[in-house]
Amino acid sequence: MQKKIPVRASNCAQCSRVFQRGDSYVSQLSEDTRRDYCSICWEKADFSDKGQFWHGKIPEKSEKKMRPDERALEFFQIGEDPKELTLLALYLQRRGQVVKRKGSLYEIPETGEVIFFEPVSLTPQESEEITARLIERLDE
Repeated sequence: MQKKIPVRASNCAQCSRVFQRGDSYVSQLSEDTRRDYCSICWEKADFSDKGQFWHGKIPEKSEKKMRPDERALEFFQIGEDPKELTLLALYLQRRGQVVKRKGSLYEIPETGEVIFFEPVSLTPQESEEITARLIERLDE
């Protein structure tokens, strides 16, 4: 039989201080009740004889850096410059992240979102300049 254990509280059960990223805490489980304590309150009082307990630490927020393909897709979704959109559409089609549908409709298969825009013709020089600008933005 599996029991559902409540998730960690957002604050200390003793002093009510809100837990922050990087904080250590102690969780205590007694029957079906879970109480979470900051490490200071846990050390001051002896709760260890009441049920099960374990120590934990709230993880630091990790800055997830987006991959270039993810950023290109994001730019494609919010972009307004038809020249940039044209190049992004070609790139994302080759990467399998966008599928050209009828006419000027482009679908993102993963989400089902459909984007409408009219592709434009680019000179080789325009294409190189815009590509360089996009690469720079994608690497930020």
